[in-house]
Amino acid sequence: MVRKVKTNAAAKMKDGFIDVFDKISNTTTRSGHVLNRVHNLSNAGIDSNVIAVLMTSKSKNKFEYTTGDIDAYKKLYIDCKSRVPLTAAAARAINKDPDE
Repeated sequence: MVRKVKTNAAAKMKDGFIDVFDKISNTTTRSGHVLNRVHNLSNAGIDSNVIAVLMTSKSKNKFEYTTGDIDAYKKLYIDCKSRVPLTAAAARAINKDPDE
């Protein structure tokens, strides 16, 4: 498989803008972006182990990502295409204080 590598100035500018946007975005938005990137890399034929190594090397919290983690992210992304597997209402119900 031959992949086209974006090296032109417009692509670099776009990547720079996206990186800045990621820095100022909230955790929910950044998480969604990462799920999307994992999905896109996987669809491009990039092995889950390669994605896990990249994410591990970039983790500010020194987390180690595994192929199992990457597979879970791919499943979550696909599941969220149709609907969320954990709704806000379900999360509130599970987290509700039983004494209320």
